[in-house]
Amino acid sequence: NTKAMDVFDQLFNSRNIDELPPLSNETIVSVESPDGPVTYTLGHIAAFLDLQFQVQGNSSVVNTFSSRNIASVLMAIFDFNTGHNSIVPEISQCSNNRSSLKFTMEFFNTATSPILGARLLNDILLRKNKPVQLQEGNVVKGLPSGIVGVPRSSLATPLSILGSVNDLMVVSNAASSDSLSQTSEFPLFARTIPTTRSDAEAAVSYLHEIMNATHLAVIYINDAYGLSYQRSVESAASKLGIITHSVAIPLRLSQEDASKALNLLKDIGFRYFVGIFFRSHFETVMPLAYKMGIAGGDNFWVFSETQLQLITSPETVVGGTDLAQAVHGSAIVGTAVGGALLKGTRFYDAYISRYSTLWG
Repeated sequence: NTKAMDVFDQLFNSRNIDELPPLSNETIVSVESPDGPVTYTLGHIAAFLDLQFQVQGNSSVVNTFSSRNIASVLMAIFDFNTGHNSIVPEISQCSNNRSSLKFTMEFFNTATSPILGARLLNDILLRKNKPVQLQEGNVVKGLPSGIVGVPRSSLATPLSILGSVNDLMVVSNAASSDSLSQTSEFPLFARTIPTTRSDAEAAVSYLHEIMNATHLAVIYINDAYGLSYQRSVESAASKLGIITHSVAIPLRLSQEDASKALNLLKDIGFRYFVGIFFRSHFETVMPLAYKMGIAGGDNFWVFSETQLQLITSPETVVGGTDLAQAVHGSAIVGTAVGGALLKGTRFYDAYISRYSTLWG
């Protein structure tokens, strides 16, 4: 664990909550209850998310994927504050009669832009030494105790630097760039997923040991996540004597950009590919790759486990579409095996059950 997670390790392991270190930027509030005034220690959390929108009638609304992200964050806060432990059993140790720690939350939409994300955090930091805004006993606007979300490595980098300077920990659920593991540069950054190096080594090992691949093409998005993953793939392949060829695509990808990149891959004549991109790129690249003859058929593509929902979604499993044909026979490589995989499934099932109970 990094320094950023030490306080939570102490919280889980401590038998005396009174001995824990104080929370950064905590707010002490007192509210009336039928049994008299109750005092709480509130930690404000800033959730940085990349929200995506879709047109509905004459307006633009948050799409289903983004709505689920928001709902999941709210569920986590609710379960922590109430001590509900069906997903994470240890959470009951964080909320009991001896502890008055509760969290409030504020959402920020970074719109996939690291610059916007850094600007939003800079604006938040201007709240330092200013009165906290309260509404019905809840902090609705204040200097946060920490930052969660941060779904991209390109966003995690500036936020973690700004956060570390200002004693704010950043906990990401999706930023997997290996460079973020440098604790000297990102001392208050933590994440809940493996690094790109772990995924890359698993993918290359599978291609080498199971598929007997000797040549490997890599197509990746040109951002912190994609570059880190691509370098990790090339490093792992080099150690095994596998020849690699990499092609970058821009983060904001057009059909023309995708066609140019795929033509470069087609010209080299490789059959094994690693695709490193997000949902929008996946839905643009893979149908084109199928039309060009470098996906589907005798070609073999490997995606990281972050693409699992895409591979199993209706648009990719329904036969007949170019997207379904493109990913037929492809692989998802994850780093969890054996008991760890079953344990992960248990947590996922508990999450789905809890989500359905709260949100329907």
